[in-house]
Amino acid sequence: MKWILFFLVFIVTFYESYAYDAIKRYSLMEDRLKLEEFLRPIGHDFFLDINAAASNNIQGLISDASDLSKKGTEEQKIDEANYLLTKKYDSTEFNGRVGVGLGFPLPSFKIGSVGISPDFHLGLNAGVMAAIRTIPFSVKDIPTLLPVGGEGGVTPEIKAAAVNFFNTYGENLSALEGQDIAKILRDEGKISEADYAKLQGKYLVPKKIPEELKAAQKLPVISAYTKVDVKVGPRVELFLEDYFGHVSLYYFMRTDFYKTISATDLARDKKLLAGGFHLNTQTFVLSDLSAGRKWGPLTALAAIEEIGLMRLKENVAVAGDLNYKITPLYRLHGSYEFQWTIFKAVPFAGIQMRSGRSFSDSYYLGARGGVYFFKERIMLQLMGMMDSQYITFAPKVRLWPIYIEAAIKSPLKSTHDDMKVVSQVSVNFRLAF
Repeated sequence: MKWILFFLVFIVTFYESYAYDAIKRYSLMEDRLKLEEFLRPIGHDFFLDINAAASNNIQGLISDASDLSKKGTEEQKIDEANYLLTKKYDSTEFNGRVGVGLGFPLPSFKIGSVGISPDFHLGLNAGVMAAIRTIPFSVKDIPTLLPVGGEGGVTPEIKAAAVNFFNTYGENLSALEGQDIAKILRDEGKISEADYAKLQGKYLVPKKIPEELKAAQKLPVISAYTKVDVKVGPRVELFLEDYFGHVSLYYFMRTDFYKTISATDLARDKKLLAGGFHLNTQTFVLSDLSAGRKWGPLTALAAIEEIGLMRLKENVAVAGDLNYKITPLYRLHGSYEFQWTIFKAVPFAGIQMRSGRSFSDSYYLGARGGVYFFKERIMLQLMGMMDSQYITFAPKVRLWPIYIEAAIKSPLKSTHDDMKVVSQVSVNFRLAF
């Protein structure tokens, strides 16, 4: 057990807490969904796995943003957009994620006393995050509104030129309201005519900023983030008496897009979460590792996921680096199984951490239990789990070969990092045989 304690102390002391960041918040949300996936492991089977999760009010935001086009004049649209950002949805997060997984088993075999069960897995996940908040905003912050990469975004070179220029620009914000940012940069000789032609009219200095926010040099915005991951590769389970573990080696592709949307952008019918996925795509070779042991009903596991071994392709010069960097996910997990005939209860607890995440956002504890028949080919189960923000309830039914699980995450507190915490629902459907 000493190596497990060392591992725990290392990751708790190494990582620090962080101020609000939309992408880090998305990472935390996604890792909590990955924890749910970890708690419903896939065996040595052919399988099709489909999952989806969303904030319970994300559709309302998308609908309200779409309805702005019906509000009359541009000025009326901006007024309504300001109402959405400063009143109706102020300091609120919205997120969603969908995923599909496929897999098939390869022949199992033994080398000496070690049992080896290989599989081949394919996975696709896509997710979004929209955080409505108020950010510091003055003339030097205008480049915040220029996204890097994606459809209609700027190159890192143009972004750097804009940052350098507006950092010392002498005009005040009121004199610039409504002006085309690309035109300002072209007129001052900071971008070429060719670049201006591509960016003309796409990004404006916000206008009609509420007076109390303008006086405080603040701007209501949506921090919008979209991401797609694809992974393909083998997974090998290993068994030796009371010990077990696994090794995965896989091709991994990630592409993402981040932009800051003002009320002026919304009023001009900018797509809320859309972004080009073709420009900043990066591909890697990654690996996952885990090792565990059973002591009768007690099980302990340590795992490291998404270990970067090699970057195969990138497009940083044109589209910038990934917003959501590849960093390992560390997990420690323990459980204890109680069983009485067809009834079973399994309390569990653990931590999972990434770089920059506080310990308070990393722990979890819970229990699952229910009735199980025919070596769990038929089951009725209920899981409850708690972390620093949510309590989760997840009923699950299996009628071989079909699994169905639904989950609802209810907030334990109303805010986190000054953002409102909203409930989330998810569902998982699996065929495995």
